Amino acid sequence: MYYMVYVSSAISLLDQQELVAILEHSRAYNSALDITGMLLYGEGTFIQVLEGDEKRVASLFEKIRKDPRHENVSIILEGYKVDREFPAWSMAFCYLTALDKNSLAGFSEFLAGPTERETWLNPGVCQQMLIAFKNSIFNTENGGDVI
Repeated sequence: MYYMVYVSSAISLLDQQELVAILEHSRAYNSALDITGMLLYGEGTFIQVLEGDEKRVASLFEKIRKDPRHENVSIILEGYKVDREFPAWSMAFCYLTALDKNSLAGFSEFLAGPTERETWLNPGVCQQMLIAFKNSIFNTENGGDVI
């Protein structure tokens, strides 16, 4: 199973309605391609995990990279693993500013670095945060929605 994690910066801050539209489109598109993953958004920064067939993920990433709503798109992790991290989620989603970040194990430390962007670009720290975040927040019963 191929996976990719990227970060990017929104051109302008997105409101909840815009984020829900992105989520709905992503879920329909990703389901058709058998791509799963998670999208986090907070204070103008996106981090997304995509997993599935390598060619399909790469094609989707090219489409995402060209999206004019964000810039500074950087792949921070990619590789192969036996199983999906997000098998039940065509696209789990969380609007980070809606959460009490201090209550999430591993998450508040992740955001406490010199700048969020520099921290997001550290692959080891990013991978640890994603797993901690998944384990702290999401469960398969809610499909990953936290808005």
